[in-house]
Amino acid sequence: MPMSLAWLNVPFCAWVDHSTKGPSAHLALGWWSPQSKSDRRQRSTLSNMANRRPPITTTRKSTVIYPSALFSLERDEVLPFERFAYSLLHLAVEALNAKSLPEQVIVEFSSEQSNFAAWTINASVQCEFDGSGRPSAFKFVIPELLPSLIYIFCHNLGAELLETGSCDLKNGIQQFADGANAGVRVYKERGLSHAIRACYEHYGFTIQDYSRAQHSYDLLTKLMAYHEIGHAYADHLTCGRDINLVTRRGFELIADLLATTWFYSGYIRNTPDDNGYRKTRGLGSHSESIFTNCIEAQRTHLILLTLMAFAGAQRGGGRLNVEGGISHPSGLQRHMLQHVHLGTLIESNFARVLSKEQFVALEDDWRAVFDCLLIAGIIPLKDVEAHLDPQECDTIEAAANAIEAMSVEELKPAVPLLLQAREIQMDALAGRRAAYLARK
Repeated sequence: MPMSLAWLNVPFCAWVDHSTKGPSAHLALGWWSPQSKSDRRQRSTLSNMANRRPPITTTRKSTVIYPSALFSLERDEVLPFERFAYSLLHLAVEALNAKSLPEQVIVEFSSEQSNFAAWTINASVQCEFDGSGRPSAFKFVIPELLPSLIYIFCHNLGAELLETGSCDLKNGIQQFADGANAGVRVYKERGLSHAIRACYEHYGFTIQDYSRAQHSYDLLTKLMAYHEIGHAYADHLTCGRDINLVTRRGFELIADLLATTWFYSGYIRNTPDDNGYRKTRGLGSHSESIFTNCIEAQRTHLILLTLMAFAGAQRGGGRLNVEGGISHPSGLQRHMLQHVHLGTLIESNFARVLSKEQFVALEDDWRAVFDCLLIAGIIPLKDVEAHLDPQECDTIEAAANAIEAMSVEELKPAVPLLLQAREIQMDALAGRRAAYLARK
């Protein structure tokens, strides 16, 4: 194992998801996405009234701002935008309410409200303040071509990775890049609606193709949306503008860990122990349902890491990479922390549901997919070593400190894990320096 991956061996620190205790308890997310093994395209709207999350009371209004040109297109070309907006709103209103922040949410698909091009793989959140300096609304801005690009990404890479844990990655990378480039070229010449149509026509997509990418698209965009919501929930946007760069980077880790916590709650913890659910998905037991959802949750995090490599390519002249840059930690660092955090939640809460063999299979599956990404060059070996950087250790410490300072209750049990990861990286840095000095 490379030295920089040494903290994959960090033991899971057991903490239990006490979701019914205290005012800062986990949000009561109630989503799950049933599928049939015999036909991945089948969906269900099964709903158990007993498992519905409690409604909240607010007089605030939320708004989704779509580009008008979008509605000159067909239904399957519009759906990715609607699904992205829903994934944001589904959690944002509840999360803001839980923190006594205004539940006024604006979701805008636009490039005019940010400094990013329409095709940038990124999203952002801004806090708006009233005349007295209090938060009044939260605006989430998504570059206007991004939902379509993620949709074709899921068709070429995400769907198969989620379903099988492998695919022809090199071919998928090229296929996605070709379709994305076709869309960007047309966007520059003729605007959004023509660009979306060009993306779809490049592959010959029709409405019948939508269901193939739907599941991976929904899971991936939830993780992305939850990260942005995490910034608002952790008071990153309301704690003042004078925080230093290291602390800002630490808040990125906090948003990641909150996203993973909420994703776990919605997709694993709230898995129905219900015969109807199992029949819909072609599963035989509650243990099998939990195990299947754990596998898909892990793979979704790896699919997100893959998408981050394309974001790195946009910043880095076309070379796939997971470097973090000035304002963000290393993508590999972020993924590793999310992976260990997700594994800890699973092991702490489902040790009596999943067998030892299933826990081993979970880790084996993660390693197999991760190795595929390494072999395909999605995670360059250069980036594996690059995340062993002193500033990455400082970022982890800043995240741990901010969790305590901002009272992010859901993540307080993760603070020892963060500090342990920092110590392991510090030891690895010391070992690398000693080896360098010995060679001299």
